Amino acid sequence: MSVNRCIVLICKKIELPKKHLKPNQTKMNLVDEPILAPATWERTEPQKQLYTSNDVIDAYLQGQKEGLKHEKQLVYDRLAENMEKAGNHTYRVLSQMKESGITPEDAFLRIESWNVLTVLILLSENDFLNPKMLSIYQFVSQLEKEVDEEMYRLQISFCDREDAIDMDHIYADGYMYKYKVGH
Repeated sequence: MSVNRCIVLICKKIELPKKHLKPNQTKMNLVDEPILAPATWERTEPQKQLYTSNDVIDAYLQGQKEGLKHEKQLVYDRLAENMEKAGNHTYRVLSQMKESGITPEDAFLRIESWNVLTVLILLSENDFLNPKMLSIYQFVSQLEKEVDEEMYRLQISFCDREDAIDMDHIYADGYMYKYKVGH
């Protein structure tokens, strides 16, 4: 019997010439009864630790599901921590502005990603054009460099306004959180 024919017939019950069968046997399973194995091969028995491919796939999918759930929770926790840091750093900027005689009106937060947050600080046109703002820009630039980490990056920008603020425009730009005054 050729090797190719044996490969095709493995795991199937096949009819073999009578010289390979036991008395009163008409068919045999080559996997369970490896009497055809040449002398150079030894049959290995499955061990109790052997898993089917379905077992491996199921374990992989379960692990992937649990891993994604765990990763999602870690990202959420890191985002919450970064939002808290952004609140503290925004407080520092607002305090520095007030010390310089500049009155910020509002501050908004936009989440770029779990580790990159952008703060927009609104102020009147007069305060925005005030020469003291140059020292605030320097302070903010230094602060952004100081707090910059792989897991946290803060960007702060300023915007002046002449008229009443249109909150729809703020939300449309992705600033979904407003800084709580008195934080």
